[in-house]
Amino acid sequence: MHPSEMLLRRCLKALEAQDYDLAATCFAPEARIWRCVDPIEGPEKASAENISVLRWVGGFQRRLNSQLRWFQTTPDGFAATHVLSAQTVLGDLFSLSLTMRAIMRDAKIQCLEEHFDAAAMSPLRIAIAASCKAKLRFAGVAGRVTC
Repeated sequence: MHPSEMLLRRCLKALEAQDYDLAATCFAPEARIWRCVDPIEGPEKASAENISVLRWVGGFQRRLNSQLRWFQTTPDGFAATHVLSAQTVLGDLFSLSLTMRAIMRDAKIQCLEEHFDAAAMSPLRIAIAASCKAKLRFAGVAGRVTC
């Protein structure tokens, strides 16, 4: 197995286990991650910011499973497709098919582009919104709150 495929598999297994510190070791400290969705904050994130977002989203899902479907090395990294499946905290299942392109440097991901259908994330978005509303009701807080 190619070292970049081993790295990707290690990263995906770390995300399944919600071991975000281990997942972070797969990325260079200055890595940039671009996703096809995030119209508010912008599509590009720094490595540490990306891990923070993954950790936060991980709180709204259970039993994450990742299946690598296709992997191909490239002269400067790799291209791959994988499917993420999980259950939201509300019990709804969702599945997300992703295509990614990575540029590697010094055996770490330097740049990652991910493309996926944002509509497939609807159950997760609903769970996040419901959890946030419940926290607001419990706290008796009105207005906009980041949860």
